[in-house]
Amino acid sequence: MIDAAVARLEELHPEQRETLQRLQGVRAEAIDLPFADFLEPRSFLQLSDKGPRLVAVTLPNVVAWVAHMAYSTRVRMLSLEPPILESLASGSLTPAMVLLRSHAETAGLACLSLLTLREGAQDQLVDLMQRTLFGSALARGWKAFQDLADLLPESESQPPTAKALMNALDAFVTPGGDGNGRYRAAYGLLCEYAHPNSRGMLGFARSVEEGPGWRIQYSAAEDVRRDGSAMALGLLLEMMRLGYAGSELLRHGTVQEVGGGFSITPPPPSQLRRILQRLMLLEAQGS
Repeated sequence: MIDAAVARLEELHPEQRETLQRLQGVRAEAIDLPFADFLEPRSFLQLSDKGPRLVAVTLPNVVAWVAHMAYSTRVRMLSLEPPILESLASGSLTPAMVLLRSHAETAGLACLSLLTLREGAQDQLVDLMQRTLFGSALARGWKAFQDLADLLPESESQPPTAKALMNALDAFVTPGGDGNGRYRAAYGLLCEYAHPNSRGMLGFARSVEEGPGWRIQYSAAEDVRRDGSAMALGLLLEMMRLGYAGSELLRHGTVQEVGGGFSITPPPPSQLRRILQRLMLLEAQGS
């Protein structure tokens, strides 16, 4: 599905051939992974003026939630990658970066789910389960307007924040710490393109110095520099590696009750080695 876009990008940016080959390898690995059905038990919410609260969480609830996080993050990333690459292949950076921001958030969700389970804090896990199973952007600010609030289920709560998702990516690559802030910084860059900020519009404007200032002319055609495409492809590959690895660690881990809460064990050695080599480290991809 992405072969034509990748071929075009290799023509436009031969210096990115290795990145594109690695990107194709990660996607081929992810797209061939199976989908197993699973039973989702009923969840119980306590409703009050302070908002809904997930209660009586059992091991089957957590197991089903883990399956949701593993499969939903994978399919969302897979669905976003073709239009990102097609946009870059057609010479448009802005749409690619807007979609890449969503892709990065999804990768962050896989990692946030995994790290929260590993930490074994019951209150944090239940909060994240509620935010992901019942979270909606509609929950913020709509309740003040009765006609709009009537359209929303009482179970709606706020989803995880972008800060939490990017912090999870940073922590995932630096076990035991918060990382170096790389993905928090990268997210800010992606937001420059997603928001109507001046920096994100520069590719559509041409300027010529004239007397005391500059003569500016906007065009519907975006002028994409080579380093812009390289940046987008590099970030996409990173998000694919981290997101699919997090998703697979969730899928192959074993959820268990620990000290009144829940945690997850690592996958069997053979699966862990495959995840590290084929997704995170790309050892089998070559150059």
